[in-house]
Amino acid sequence: MKIKNGRVSAPFPRRSGKKIIYYYYAYDDSGKRVKRSTGAHSRAAAMAIIQDRIRTGTLISDRLIAEHNTPDSLVLGEYLTPFFVVGKCPLCKERELRGNPYTSRVIKENRQRLERYIIPFFEKFSATAIASVTIIKKWQTWLCEQELSNSTINRIRSTLSPILNYMVEESIIPSNPLQKVKPLYVAPKSDKEAFTIEDLEALFAVDWESKMARLATMLAAFTGMRIGEIRGIRTENIKDGAVVIEHSAERDGNLKCPKGKKARLCPIPQHLADSLLEMAAGRSGYIFTLTGVKPVSETYIRKHLYKAMEKAGIERMDEETGEKLSFHSTRHFLNTALVGANVSGELIRAAIGHESTAMTDRYLHLRARQMAPIQEAQREIEEALIKV
Repeated sequence: MKIKNGRVSAPFPRRSGKKIIYYYYAYDDSGKRVKRSTGAHSRAAAMAIIQDRIRTGTLISDRLIAEHNTPDSLVLGEYLTPFFVVGKCPLCKERELRGNPYTSRVIKENRQRLERYIIPFFEKFSATAIASVTIIKKWQTWLCEQELSNSTINRIRSTLSPILNYMVEESIIPSNPLQKVKPLYVAPKSDKEAFTIEDLEALFAVDWESKMARLATMLAAFTGMRIGEIRGIRTENIKDGAVVIEHSAERDGNLKCPKGKKARLCPIPQHLADSLLEMAAGRSGYIFTLTGVKPVSETYIRKHLYKAMEKAGIERMDEETGEKLSFHSTRHFLNTALVGANVSGELIRAAIGHESTAMTDRYLHLRARQMAPIQEAQREIEEALIKV
């Protein structure tokens, strides 16, 4: 089968590690055959990408190569301009066609790194220059001179790397030079400590400046929900003594799938369900919101949690061990409590979100009686906190 008057072959599969990637052959005006990757894992997705490239005239390479004829005359400042710009970025378009689009937060953060730390250094270089390992090492040294942390520099590398991979696929450079330059060393992070039941007793005994932040923290202690998942819950997610976790809110308020890519179910005490719906005051939509339109920010919840911890005399960091207490420590607390209550690993993973996709699907269909071990453990926590 040929497409577009024989200028491009039908997609064909090739194995890349454990994955199958679809490629195709295209032919330029001189009849030279060029092999290109679609990045897709299915024939249908590959066909869609090929058709889009036919429409945009990018079967052989990107538009800049067509205009400038050779990689030597391609100026990187111009070439890099459309990357991580919505509606213009070729990486974003291909991710969308494959059904795995970048989130708005990822696009924004990558664009900021590109503008601050990649384009300023490479803007006057040609495409052949960026293929040089020596140039990449000089760039990494320049980043170090900007007094950036090693972890930040490694994140900037992660922004440039897919662009370089794309340039390889476009036959602009022969290989990704970043693969030959090791990332900078980043010391392992100190462990985040779990709250103890005594910590939570003290925490919920003090007066909070924000009822909303208090309820968010209490919900996390009973369910192990992540802060983004809590911010993303809506009134319709509270039903029959349980919370259905369908979304996670990004920092900008946009919703995405929860970690694990699937919804899950977690029982909650009835008094907590009633308090959540009471705070929503009969309106539909987000429960944790100050505007009624977007979820409350992570900063708001954390700020009031840390104020309450200070009032309760709970130190955020153990000076001897370096372990830190944070909002996420409620999740570690619940995991520890459930293990201590001999709840099965299957139920723990399913309820607090350490599960595989298959296990999530299974848990969503568990009967109420099968949730009993988790509910019993929650009742023990509730009894300890009942006075607060």
